[in-house]
Amino acid sequence: MDEQEFSRIVHYKTYPRFERFKVEGDVKPRTTLEELLINRRSRRESSDPILDIEKICRILILSAGSTEGVFCEYPSAGARYPIEI
Repeated sequence: MDEQEFSRIVHYKTYPRFERFKVEGDVKPRTTLEELLINRRSRRESSDPILDIEKICRILILSAGSTEGVFCEYPSAGARYPIEI
């Protein structure tokens, strides 16, 4: 099997002892967050490939900063916060 054939295989975890069901529902966004999630796409290239220090700081503050100087922006099991930046 070559690399292209391997990349077309769908890899996912199965749970044979559980009943399978089809997830159905309305995909029309009801909120701004839902609209953002529906329209989100992953890309390997960027229209702006260079991140300057201000953009990097903004990403870090919004993803791993603190709110009101006390609480972290991301959850952590047992309040251990294993991610170090």
